[in-house]
Amino acid sequence: MVRLETVIKKLTSILFFVCLTHRLFKTLDKDKSGVLENAEYKTFIDEAAKYMLSDLTKAGHDYDDSTIRDWLKTWLDPNGDGKITRDELKANLKAVLDAGE
Repeated sequence: MVRLETVIKKLTSILFFVCLTHRLFKTLDKDKSGVLENAEYKTFIDEAAKYMLSDLTKAGHDYDDSTIRDWLKTWLDPNGDGKITRDELKANLKAVLDAGE
């Protein structure tokens, strides 16, 4: 039987992630178009690449910046249109963050 405490922790974690994703998108979507594109897209990929490269290096992995950027674009922009929608970010950001652990 699943303990109530376990369920509450899981729900809290999910709620935190949803709120974090919403705030991140709102911060990056400077023109409030609902899509990260052009400079917004580049800024997000730049910052995410720095984060991932740092985490992966600390974990003893040896990846170059270009590989990380390509990987991020594949995961965060799966249709390759050079845009990240709020839904794409919510659906794919957790996989990116988990990969850095």
